[in-house]
Amino acid sequence: MSFAFLKASQGKSYRDKTFIGNAQAARAVGVLVGAYHYLDDSAKTPEDARKEAANFVSAINSAEGIAAFDLPPVMDYESNKSGLSKAELTAVARTFRFHANDVLFL
Repeated sequence: MSFAFLKASQGKSYRDKTFIGNAQAARAVGVLVGAYHYLDDSAKTPEDARKEAANFVSAINSAEGIAAFDLPPVMDYESNKSGLSKAELTAVARTFRFHANDVLFL
């Protein structure tokens, strides 16, 4: 295994309790590390997406910041149980991406 994407966060407040330890352990054995956020079905508006992005940014920062990661941050957006339209899904995804990137790469 040469790289791993580790779950950092989900939704507006969930943080994976094993994220920091998993990142440290992966680095210790020479595995390239990236982090991902699971954008869940509670994100129905761009404002919800901003809150989820803030949770992800906070998780990344708690793990020594974006510079501590070898791979770019990733958004996992795989469900639409809320029945959002394609335009609404796109608005949520774009808002998350731009908000997270703006904060992480300042």
